Amino acid sequence: GLFSTLQTALQFTEANRIRITPEMHDQLADFELLANDLRSRPTAIAELVPDHPVAIGPHDASGKGMGGAWFPATTNSNLSRLLWRAKFPESIQSELVSDSNPTGTINNSQFVLVQHVDCSGRTIVPLGDNIAQVAWQHKGSVTTATPTAYLLRLNSLHQRHFRYLAKPDYLPGPLNLMADDLSRLWHLTDSQLLSYFNIKYPQDQPW
Repeated sequence: GLFSTLQTALQFTEANRIRITPEMHDQLADFELLANDLRSRPTAIAELVPDHPVAIGPHDASGKGMGGAWFPATTNSNLSRLLWRAKFPESIQSELVSDSNPTGTINNSQFVLVQHVDCSGRTIVPLGDNIAQVAWQHKGSVTTATPTAYLLRLNSLHQRHFRYLAKPDYLPGPLNLMADDLSRLWHLTDSQLLSYFNIKYPQDQPW
């Protein structure tokens, strides 16, 4: 997740010299941070090699916000079923690329889970219906210095800090109904949303 900006810099050299941009400074600082951190906290095998996931969850983003759900993936998981959502501020909504705003600057491709369950040394599987997003996360880099590069960078540092491994997978849009509802039903309060989910997506335990 830390190579996107460096790859871009190598594409546009000037007279055999590489121009060090503020974005490159940030990523080089990340490498220095990781090098120093590894002295005191080695990387565990479980952070590199996928295992049976402890949690699996669909997510989605719309023009208004983002949301998703997390489910325990094993019988010994201590995770309760979890709903989450976050509304985008107007400054973000107005810049999203859409049919009505083709000149927008933000494409809404992109973890709450670690705040509710210990994922250290565990594998988690976020599910999304954005094929490009899933591909970028698997590859860990893009060849442009876009917001996607920064999201991949933050995603990698997040995994390092909380010691988990994420293996995103694709979920077709027609099957991603729960995440669609969570990213779009902003007319419902949180309590109304829970009631809605208990009726439309009943579980063996309440949401």
